[in-house]
Amino acid sequence: MVRKPEKIEPLSIKKLVPLFKLNFDKDVIERIKNSISEIGHPPILVRPKGNKFQLCSNPEIFEALKLLGKDTIDVIVRDITEQQGKEIILASYQTRRDIDSLLPVKNHRTMI
Repeated sequence: MVRKPEKIEPLSIKKLVPLFKLNFDKDVIERIKNSISEIGHPPILVRPKGNKFQLCSNPEIFEALKLLGKDTIDVIVRDITEQQGKEIILASYQTRRDIDSLLPVKNHRTMI
């Protein structure tokens, strides 16, 4: 099955809520803030939840954007279940942690 391209759209940060709370390394959030300031951020996957939207990917980017004082975030809205959203976040979070533990560099930009 071929999926139609998804539309990236700006959304008010006030309309976004996390699916659940994760603990973030402050150094990681600081590196993400610096990266966003330099090159921007990828869209964040969200799911509709009443008149709000729940984060289904990139919770670290969301935290960094809040700290940067951003009013809007580029998102992709997808109609998925809460369980699917949790699975996406946990899989991507664990993958990033696994990759971070394997990398000998503090700043991933040195790999580019």
